[in-house]
Amino acid sequence: MDLYHTLFVAVTQVFLGSYVMLLIDFRKPVPIWRTRWIVTVVLVVCANLIGLLFLNFWDTYRRVGVLTVTVPYILFTIWCSSHRDFRAVFHLATALFVGCIGTVNANFAELFLKNNQYCD
Repeated sequence: MDLYHTLFVAVTQVFLGSYVMLLIDFRKPVPIWRTRWIVTVVLVVCANLIGLLFLNFWDTYRRVGVLTVTVPYILFTIWCSSHRDFRAVFHLATALFVGCIGTVNANFAELFLKNNQYCD
């Protein structure tokens, strides 16, 4: 079950990261800042995934997952963005909202398919 949840976190973060990357206007030179952003976000997400898989981080992650993934993600994205005002915050909030809608849909699917033989 931990592997399933870790995979869920990984897929969700890949989707959110690609969505945010499409919304953000990176600082100039764009390729350098985009690469910095990708490397940093991948490192933050991988550190959390390693904690989830190998360090039994689930109990803590449920309580502080926002602090270990979302806050560094938001701060670094604002730093890499050419807009440091509410445009960058709006893009991040939009991406997080889309991620929340996806999470709610996944939770409903899991609720309705819990006794399904394919979900075991």
